[in-house]
Amino acid sequence: MSALTVAYIAATVAIWNGGEALGLALGSRYTAATGMLQTLSLASLVMPLGLTGVVVVAAGAIAVHARVTALAAVAALAWFLASGILQRWELFPIGIVAYYAVLGAGDWLAFHRSTGVELHVSDLWRIIPDSWKFLRER
Repeated sequence: MSALTVAYIAATVAIWNGGEALGLALGSRYTAATGMLQTLSLASLVMPLGLTGVVVVAAGAIAVHARVTALAAVAALAWFLASGILQRWELFPIGIVAYYAVLGAGDWLAFHRSTGVELHVSDLWRIIPDSWKFLRER
């Protein structure tokens, strides 16, 4: 989970900083998609938290994970409908971000409740000192 967090943050930073290069790579026909891709990249920041859902299901709390997933789907659908009603197509990708944010936060909380194991936000960065220590010992 830590490795994914660091990799997704690096990719998101690259997409946000390289927006113009992304537009050039995609071609002029897809220039408008650059903003949507940048917004969608925000969803990747909370995707690693959703991995705790696998542990929740393995711990036997399938119904809990199903409720979290349903709540995430409702959050995404509500945002999709709102962006359609407001006729603001550029807001549409935020529905995907909302889905993964609700899924990640819900699974994170369900993981803690079903297993009793505490995960801290600082654990998401654990790969950095571990990798540094591994490289120094080699």
